[in-house]
Amino acid sequence: MQNQRRVACGTCHTRKVKCDAAVRSRASHAIRNHGHPQLIQAATPPERTAGTAHGEVSGPMVGSEHQGHVETGPFAIASGEAFKTSLVEFVEQPSGFRPPIDKDARVTYTGNSLSNLNLLKRASGMNDGSSHHASNRVSRQSVSYEPDRLPVEALQLPDKQTVDRLLEAYFAHISPGFPVVDEVRFMAQYEARDPSNPPSLLLLQAMLMAGAHILAESSERQALKATFFRRAKMLIDSRFERNRDTVVQAALLLATHTDGIEDVCANDWYWVHYASTVALGLGMHRDAEPSTLVPHNKRMWRRVFWLLFCNDVALALHFGRPQSIHLQDCDVRPISQDDFEECGTGTQVDFVMLNIELAIVVSEAIRRQFRPNVDNESRKQALQEADAQLARWSQDLPDHLRLRPTITLDMYASLLHLDYNTVLILMHRLQPRTRAEQADMTKEDGDICSAAASHVQSLLEGLRERQSLVSAPGSIVHVCFTALIHLSTELHVGNPVLSSAARRRYDSVLETLRQICSIWPQGNPVYYYFEHKRSISRQSRDVNDHPEQMPTDDSMQGPGIVRTSEPLGQREQDSHGDATNDLDWQGTLDSLQPEGSDSSRLFGDWAEWQERYWHGTDLEALSTGEDLTMGNI
Repeated sequence: MQNQRRVACGTCHTRKVKCDAAVRSRASHAIRNHGHPQLIQAATPPERTAGTAHGEVSGPMVGSEHQGHVETGPFAIASGEAFKTSLVEFVEQPSGFRPPIDKDARVTYTGNSLSNLNLLKRASGMNDGSSHHASNRVSRQSVSYEPDRLPVEALQLPDKQTVDRLLEAYFAHISPGFPVVDEVRFMAQYEARDPSNPPSLLLLQAMLMAGAHILAESSERQALKATFFRRAKMLIDSRFERNRDTVVQAALLLATHTDGIEDVCANDWYWVHYASTVALGLGMHRDAEPSTLVPHNKRMWRRVFWLLFCNDVALALHFGRPQSIHLQDCDVRPISQDDFEECGTGTQVDFVMLNIELAIVVSEAIRRQFRPNVDNESRKQALQEADAQLARWSQDLPDHLRLRPTITLDMYASLLHLDYNTVLILMHRLQPRTRAEQADMTKEDGDICSAAASHVQSLLEGLRERQSLVSAPGSIVHVCFTALIHLSTELHVGNPVLSSAARRRYDSVLETLRQICSIWPQGNPVYYYFEHKRSISRQSRDVNDHPEQMPTDDSMQGPGIVRTSEPLGQREQDSHGDATNDLDWQGTLDSLQPEGSDSSRLFGDWAEWQERYWHGTDLEALSTGEDLTMGNI
């Protein structure tokens, strides 16, 4: 009889050590000698108790005294009896059993009345109008994907003072206009240093990435962002985070990172739609008021959903692709002032709420005006109605956000009007259609586009002169792109006075885009395109319209064109002053090489890593400002 082949457990296989777990029916000697209690528990098969089948882990389930806040044993949900009985226990919860849905509970969205799960739940007597219900809490090992292969790098953090500075930059410059994180609640967790209630590691890595965009010097910015982005992505890919609403928050922040030239399987298009998929699966698009979701989560869900919707509409404008969120399928309540209760005192509530109102108008205009097979009459009717709604939106702006020639707007008011005027250009500009379709374009359309482009140029110039470009979102590249396309058509008007004015506006926007390229690298191809066209135009005039005298790439100031060694770094210091110079960012980059993977640490909870990285910090030395370096990231 052949000897049965023994296979090493995942931990010992990764560490390349001898494994005797199969003989011992519990954690191997190698794991026990390493001294990680969580890993020993995870690697030890669960003991069977009387009345339990093979693979089932005994313990309270939903409906017990723990009211759903329960951890099942490793891998039980995936392969054991608990997985088989999960539907029974969810549908047949005791009548009147409505545990609160908080961060320690797992929410199940049962869908609309087409759903079998929705039907069974209502038939069981839970017909309270809610589609969100508490279900069994699942262990991280049960929901994670190959957790023993998660690289150690994903769990690493910089030294505490650097993290403090990055979080400060995030809440000062990113969160006010994009409040996806409850600042008050997050910072309470962060500062409490309670191992039993740590902040989300995934969300923290994503926030550090966003903070690095503001705080790091231009020459190191992209490398630092890429490091934190990579670590957050590892955690998402391994499904390390169990709270799915936190995954939505993190994905929205990851959408602000430029990860190469791919624009479908990566970057903002990918991450916003990833966030949409998770949010719709959770039911964030539905009214959660009838549910037992705790109040602060209800507020956070509404706020995050509407921010997600804004990003979805912005991408539809940018790429001309379908939206993933359709308001016809949603009954989530409108956002209100109360939904910003824990977002911090610096939150630009008016800006966010008005941006959401604008996105709702634009979403409907896109659906009616730019869907396939729309006839000209329907398109014109949709455009007229959209203009009326946009005009009302503009007239109803509060005084401090109105665009006036004698008043300089702050950054958030400027961003609001940049979005508004960009929408006007996109909806009214001349399209390369047939002659009959072009005849439908009126002089009013051209005047609207010209006035909107002039406003865009002026607002961009103001941001540039106030050195605020570094705090502007990545969508500012699309704003420049849209304005330059229209302004390039005005360069060829017959009147030399009008042509000269158009040239000045065109050059101003192009200069703004040149500076943006060192902040948002996705602007480089756009800048190169317009610089290329300008060089060709100049060359044509110089050689009396001889096309064979085309300039080469080497003779043009194109992509390699945006030199970060120029005084751009000084210009983009914005309101954080000299903050970029008192941290050793080059030392940071030198220490970014990932450490080797040690899978024996990977089953430990985030609290272990918090203990390792934070509790041993010399806070007295940090308070004196000594050794202010990134350390070992």
